[in-house]
Amino acid sequence: MDYVNPYMGNISHLLVPTYPTVHLPNSILRVYPERGDFTSDRLYGLPLIVTSHRGSSAFNLSPMLQLPKELKPVQLYSYDQEEIKPYRYAVVLDQEDIKVDYALSHQSGMYTFTFPGAAAKYLQFNSRDGELNWDGQALSGSQEIGNGTRVYIYAVPEIKPSVVSKLQENSWKKVQVQKAEMPV
Repeated sequence: MDYVNPYMGNISHLLVPTYPTVHLPNSILRVYPERGDFTSDRLYGLPLIVTSHRGSSAFNLSPMLQLPKELKPVQLYSYDQEEIKPYRYAVVLDQEDIKVDYALSHQSGMYTFTFPGAAAKYLQFNSRDGELNWDGQALSGSQEIGNGTRVYIYAVPEIKPSVVSKLQENSWKKVQVQKAEMPV
């Protein structure tokens, strides 16, 4: 698979460009960098699930070293050193020098972030038309993508976050963990 060139055929003079896709053959999960077109110098967050070959991602993930002054559901990044293979996506997010490495299998994927220094680190998840819930151990959620179809996410961080907040009406609201009661 190292000989597959996902950039081949990306720019077209008459048609909509295709996107370099991280996708194993006959697999459920696929992602590609979400940007205006193949030549754009900005990424619109990091995708978690792409639901069509020219559509947008169902969920986005935005790693940060500091919270921006203007809160947005998804952050815009300039990037460099992008590497795309059918099984891997790697990039450096320029503004904060965050190294991103994404690997996928047939039904799941894993992001690894390398943040510079020992400052606070933030991960911002976004669901465009859905919901996200934190249960104290993992983030789960779903999103409607049309025609009565829903996609789901279950994200388990390696390091448990110290605070989980939800963006509501342009401000952060701390999430209260609701533990399910076990029947006796």
